[in-house]
Amino acid sequence: MLILFQRHIIYMGYVPLGARKQRLDDLPSPVFDRIQCSELNLEGRGASKLSGILVHRDDIVEKDVDVVLVYFQGNAGSPIHRAPIFSYLCDAISPLRGPKIAIVAMAPRSYWKSTPRWPTENGIIQDYIETLRYTLERFPKARLVLYGHSLGGTAAICTLSKLHQSHTDRPSIPGSDRIRGLVLENAFTSIPAMVRTLYPQKWLPYRYLGPFAFDKWDTLAALRAHVGQDTILGRVSREMLVLLSEYDEIVPPAMGLEIFNLVTRGQQSRARSVIIPLALHENAWLRKTWIDEIQKYLVHITTAPTK
Repeated sequence: MLILFQRHIIYMGYVPLGARKQRLDDLPSPVFDRIQCSELNLEGRGASKLSGILVHRDDIVEKDVDVVLVYFQGNAGSPIHRAPIFSYLCDAISPLRGPKIAIVAMAPRSYWKSTPRWPTENGIIQDYIETLRYTLERFPKARLVLYGHSLGGTAAICTLSKLHQSHTDRPSIPGSDRIRGLVLENAFTSIPAMVRTLYPQKWLPYRYLGPFAFDKWDTLAALRAHVGQDTILGRVSREMLVLLSEYDEIVPPAMGLEIFNLVTRGQQSRARSVIIPLALHENAWLRKTWIDEIQKYLVHITTAPTK
């Protein structure tokens, strides 16, 4: 039964109760103090329809945005649940202290109001490719930074692994040279590795179900194919920021370090890993180190040369 219903366990768009029916109006007004938040609706590939939100300060004009953070969410909830994080981030990084930023958070299939089609690794990656395409078109002058939390961090890497330079015969997106940054927060290495982590007892049968996962989300394999290469993922990973919650109770920080070490081992890289003191899996954004590191990283992305 666990094998049969595994995608229902991995992709929990139904958690918490009512997550698919939440509206922006349901959020308390202080969340959007000095912040503009609007709903996005996007036609994906095939019959897919995607919904999300666009967030930025109300004193920033959209055409003046320097950096767009494209948010890849974890395996539960919706963009609405992350609205307080986005509001805090936009408010903390004022145009006087850093770049003008906006956040695009699109819910992949089966999450929030996006198409309720059965989620798969390939399907979710395709939804995020369409999200990147849409964002690059809507913000033709801005640089993009992918921000992935938990499963979203793994999804960000696997999505970038499918994008190649325009001179190849593989899928590419016009303007993809403006994808300049990657932030991973508490990302994991693969679904099989997470199964072993969640069930460390060798006498439990669940520990041995990892190889039967339909969707592997193999972060390390995706990276190995691009490290040191002149591809989008190869280039962006050399500049990535890896954030690790010190007391993460779900994803071991060692997994994030394994991702970081793979990218930096024997490579010329400016990637950085940072431990967020006292943070748990979901609350790193409440720690000062988190906002300080994000601001520093976005300033770097804004000022770094385009090539």
